[in-house]
Formats: sequence, structure tokens, C-alpha cells
Amino acid sequence: PPLHHIAIAVEDIATAAQFYTSAFGMQWFPERETYIEQAFWKGEHCPFKVKVLYGDMQGVRVELVQTVEGKTTDLEFLRTRGQGVSHIGYDVSDLKAVVNELAQHGIKPISEGKSPSGTSFVFVDMGGVYAELVDRPQGNFAAALAGKPESPK
Repeated sequence: PPLHHIAIAVEDIATAAQFYTSAFGMQWFPERETYIEQAFWKGEHCPFKVKVLYGDMQGVRVELVQTVEGKTTDLEFLRTRGQGVSHIGYDVSDLKAVVNELAQHGIKPISEGKSPSGTSFVFVDMGGVYAELVDRPQGNFAAALAGKPESPK
């Protein structure tokens, strides 16, 4: 599947955004805070809330993720390894088919859910690297990132 983003788990999204802006000249889309009610962590119902900030680094989409509440793969990464690249996101058009294919290779979901906007996602462990498989309603992501990124205020 096509690469969508590289995610960086952070403790404080504003501080991280300032760092990446000053160090790499990154530009950012508006920050979003999302509560995911329909979420499961290792098979157990576990709603969560995250702050997300997307940016562009010379053609590579970067996602800063700060977990506000609940359990997430990004929070697990942060607690065990500190701030850093927590997962790689891929766009898929048939999430169920991809998950079934991975299951045939012994790869099972760690976390999964559906956002209020209808985006479905599954996190899997690909041998020590988390991958997020994302199936978005058509146009959902493009609408969220309409316009140009900007520097943090």
C-alpha cells in the first residue's frame, strides 16, 4: 500500500512543532484533537484522545502525535522508547482484506478503531515496527488538509 505518513510520538505537540519548525523549516496544517470512542487496544474496548499535527518535510508527510488520554501505540512507544518515530502510516482501500492477508502471515491487530469522520484504522506490529493501516472515506483526508501548511504561531 502507498505510504501516507511517518508518525512521531511526542510528549508535548506544541514544543515538538516548534523544534521541527526551527530545525527543519517544517510547515504545519492546523492541529486537530480527536476523541475515538470506537477503539480497541489488544482486544479490549479502550477509547482514546489524541492531538495530531500534520506537516510537510520536503514532500514527506510527518504526523506529530500526542496521546491525551487512553492507550495508543504511540503512547506505548513513548513510554518504552521516548519520543521518536512511532509508526509508519499506509493508505489502504480495503482494510478488511489487508488485515485478513496479514493474518495469514501471523500478523494480528494490536489496536483498531473508527473515527467520528468514518476513517477506519488498524495498527499492527511488523517485526518491531508499528504500521498503521488507514481506510479513509473518499476525500476525508484531503478536506482536512485543504490549503497550505503554515508555521506554528
